[in-house]
Amino acid sequence: MDTLVYLHATNLYFRNSEIVTEGHFNPEFLIRTANTWKYKSIESRFVISCLGNGCPWKSADMWPVKGQVYELSGLPDWGDAILKTEKFLIPTGTGTVLAGSTYEREFDHENPDSVGYDEITRDIEPDLKEKMRVVNCWAGIRPTTKDRRPIIEKIDSGLFALNGMGAKGVSLSPWAAMEITKQMLEEW
Repeated sequence: MDTLVYLHATNLYFRNSEIVTEGHFNPEFLIRTANTWKYKSIESRFVISCLGNGCPWKSADMWPVKGQVYELSGLPDWGDAILKTEKFLIPTGTGTVLAGSTYEREFDHENPDSVGYDEITRDIEPDLKEKMRVVNCWAGIRPTTKDRRPIIEKIDSGLFALNGMGAKGVSLSPWAAMEITKQMLEEW
């Protein structure tokens, strides 16, 4: 599966369907009514919190982990095979390779840095390292849990948390969606 294509298509679908509202979530505006939840002008029978490390109901269970990825040029073309050991190398099809990712439990900022670059490129041969160039880099904070198990949990009637999938979000999300749907249907 081409994850970037999938995420882009999903984003477009939800935007075009007008079932996604973007903005900063303030839990103080979420109000329980008799049979629904109301947030500003939106009213719904169910709310699923997927707020990552900012989840107000499960923040104590969360453990933020920094991940860095680098897009590199100058590496030899080996086709479209993904190389995976401790890190991954994914050819983009445009002459560059995505290299990553770090799993940093201790960090003092959220930006890419030499610590991540050094960790990711540590096992690349020195002669190849001299030829490669950083095209792009980024870092993000993964919402993980201390026991590395995702949170799929009912918080209150009609209020659920789906969170803490860390680096496995794309692969775990279909299963997690089914699990949260089962819990919602039990309440329906």
